[in-house]
Parts: sequence; structure tokens; C-alpha cells
Amino acid sequence: MRPRFVTGLLLALPAIGAAQRATTPAQQRPNIVLMFADNLGWGEVGSYGSVRGVPTPNIDRIGAEGIRLTNFNVEFSCTVSRAALLTGRYAIRSGAAQPTGITLWETTIPEALKPLGYSTALFGKWHLGGFAWEGKREPTDQGFDEWYGIPLTSNDAQVTTSPGFDSTKTPVPYIWEGKAGGPSRKVQVFDLESRRTIDREAAKRSIAFMQRNVNERKPFFLYYPITQIHFPTRAHPDFAGKTGAGDIGDAMADVDYNVGLVLDALKRLGVERNTLVLWCTDNGAEARRPWHWRRSRRRCRTQPGLRSSAPQSTRRVPGPSARRLTRGGRPGGSRAASAAVRPGGSTES
Repeated sequence: MRPRFVTGLLLALPAIGAAQRATTPAQQRPNIVLMFADNLGWGEVGSYGSVRGVPTPNIDRIGAEGIRLTNFNVEFSCTVSRAALLTGRYAIRSGAAQPTGITLWETTIPEALKPLGYSTALFGKWHLGGFAWEGKREPTDQGFDEWYGIPLTSNDAQVTTSPGFDSTKTPVPYIWEGKAGGPSRKVQVFDLESRRTIDREAAKRSIAFMQRNVNERKPFFLYYPITQIHFPTRAHPDFAGKTGAGDIGDAMADVDYNVGLVLDALKRLGVERNTLVLWCTDNGAEARRPWHWRRSRRRCRTQPGLRSSAPQSTRRVPGPSARRLTRGGRPGGSRAASAAVRPGGSTES
């Protein structure tokens, strides 16, 4: 089962809605919340094994109340996986590549939903606009009414503290925000400290977005592409050093907490039973830590099956039987965790 399952499910809604347009008011159409974690191995989630012993009750309950997929296969890395998810097509068909992003004539999920009266927003990681994204290939150029987050990848959080960094030669990375019809603006420098808090801020903005649309009685599509647990894996201060399972264990607790904030908000706003919630990951785990990633990747190439040279408490663990990681063709890179719950509650009788 590939990301086309998720995209097909979402893209089917406009067709269904078009058939019902004359009789179904916009506010009665289901809301959609799509949460998309980054470089998160299969075994990190409680319902998929919890190999570090870090509980993930909020993610688990999405599957418990709906469906939990056991053969959800994705593309091999960030950009191409996001392209496949948002377009429902193999990434190669949309020209997806990290330097260039996707072709602008592709129809994305938010572009398909907007004619049906949906409000659309992205809070988190974009990574579909290429290096020259500003003013050309922003989320608002592909159907989103508003966005907040990073245009590229979490690696950029290390730029300002890299040895020999010179801001006159290397651009300082920023967290951005923008709305359709206007230019995006810089919010704050994206560094190792703001890397800890970006997902929490994105969750809070997600909740505010849902609140506004519930008040206005408008259906919404919320895309929450979580930046964790991509390296550098630095958890929110509330969880840093708290799990006893290393930086990745702390980040998993952070991810689950933020997912819980969104789920609790849906219940509090009274739209839980009219919202399609999906949580999935873009690809499997990484095999490196930022300060010795070359050594880690070299060892993985020469010793198949070795997941990382990092200490046990901080290793990326794709799952009990996975043998390869992100950017690889084996299960640990392409087989990912995914769960969904339909409007109305559990799919079980």
C-alpha cells in the first residue's frame, strides 16, 4: 500500500462533493487533518513495536479508533515522498527533486479541495519548492491559503553553528510564514534552539486555524508535516532528557504529545466525528548522527544490516526486521507506519 492510498482517499472527496454540491452545504463536508512525520522508523511507534519503550498513546489511538496499516510503502526520501502524497502520483511524474521541487501545474490535495469551499493550511515542513522557492514555489502557490514552517529541511538548523559559518557567504536559514496573495516573511532564525520548538508552534497554529474555521462553519484541510524525528533530533525542552531513551526517544514523546494537542482540539471544538484524521511518515529512519554521519553511512554500506554506529540509546531503529534505512530500497526505508480514523469514529463493528 503506497501513499496513493492516502492521496486517493483525499482526492476522492472532491469528486464525491461535486456530486453532492447541490444538496450538501460546505460546512457539512468532512474536515481533513493530515499529519506527516519525518524520517520516522517503523518500530518507533507503540502500536508498531515501540522498540525504545517510549509510549505513543495519541498516535496509537488513531489506529485503534480507525485503521492501522501494516504495509504502507512510501518513496525513499523527503521531497519525493511529499510529492507523491500531495499529488497522488509517482514523484518522477511530477519532476520532484530536492533542488527544484515539483512542477507547478501539478494538482495537489489543497488545490482539489478549495473549489469545494475548504480552507487549507500547512504548518511544518514544506520541502517541495526547491532551493529557489521564495516567491515562486511556496505552499501558497500550490493551493494552501496560509503556511508556517521551514521551506526546506531540518538539516538547515545546523547551518549557523557549523564550523567556519559566514553569513556573508551562506544564507541564514529562517522559519517563515505566509498567506495566499502576499509575500512570505521571515519569522525567526531556524537554528538548533528553534529546531526544538517549531513542531509545538506548528501544532498551536494548527489548532488556531481549526478554531477559526469551526467558528466560520467552513470545512478545512490541515496539513501538519511534523519536522521530527529528522536530524538534528532535538526535542522540545519539555521532553529533552526525560524518556531515558536518548534524543530520539525524547523526540518521539514530543511528536506524540503534539499529535495529542491536535486530537484533543478536534474533540474540544466538537468536530471530532466529522473529521478524517490521518497520521503517516514520509520514509524510514536515518543511519547517522550529524557529527559522524559519514562514518555511519560508510559502515552501513560495508556491513548490510548495521543500522547505525551511534550509541544504542540514540540509534535510529526502523523495526525488528528492517535492514535498510532512508534512501535505500529495503523495508526500513520504504515501509512506514500509518494510521487513519474516519469521520464517525471506529471502523470496527
